[in-house]
This record gives sequence, structure tokens and C-alpha cells, in this order.
Amino acid sequence: MFPLPQLIEPLFVNAGWKPGSEEVDESNLMSAQRIVTEILKHFGGLRVGQSGAGTEQVASDVSFYSSHRPEVSALVLPWKPQVGECAAFGTAHNDHMILFVNDTGTYFVFTDPDERLYQLHGSFGEAMQTLLWGYSYGVPLSRVA
Repeated sequence: MFPLPQLIEPLFVNAGWKPGSEEVDESNLMSAQRIVTEILKHFGGLRVGQSGAGTEQVASDVSFYSSHRPEVSALVLPWKPQVGECAAFGTAHNDHMILFVNDTGTYFVFTDPDERLYQLHGSFGEAMQTLLWGYSYGVPLSRVA
């Protein structure tokens, strides 16, 4: 499993997730596709949390895809020179944001209404905490292409 901070684990359990005993070493997964495969294996189909008041900005719900959606990756092409290969694994904020991970295990959120890409810092669990509790994403990445 991908370790979840104690602050958000109850949200995942309430959504129907059952903690497992196997550990996934995120640093051992060498491609965005492999990372997404593991995310979907553990969380596929879950809808976690809800949008509303957050800590530093509005909190988001997170909905994990049930299967790979390679066509969605075209959304991050303008940032590819700086972020590399990315794969989508879900949506957030009532489907107004799309969640990505790249080959190095860095997580990103694409905000659909204004077409911006933000890097979420830390591990999978830390990225989910940022979204679910409404912590700031920081400054959007500049488009390169």
C-alpha cells in the first residue's frame, strides 16, 4: 500500500478502502505507468473526501480512476520538457482537476478551468493530504511548449 498520513487515512477508510499489509516502495517504481498501476490496484474506483472549506484554500474530493486513461496525459504536453512523462490516475474537486504522476514519482494537479499545472510536494500520501485538507499548491508551473 501507499502509506497514508494518519490525518487522511479515516477518509480513505470511510470511502471503502481497506488497509493492506503489503508496502509499496514508491522509489522503486520506475515509470509513471507502473506507479499508476499500483495506485489503481490499491485505490481504483474510490471517491475520497469532499470539496469544501479547507486549511489554506478550498479542500477537494479525490476520485481514482478504475483503469488507465492514457489519453488524458495529452493535457500536460505543454509542460513535458520540465515534468517528463506523466500518467493520470484520477480527478479531484468534483472532476474539475486531474491528478498526474511522472516517472520520478512526483505528483501534479491540473486545474481544468484555468489550465494550470501545479506540483504537489512529497509522497503520494502527502499529495493526497494537500488536496483533501486544502493546503496550498503553491505557484503554477510555467508552460514551456
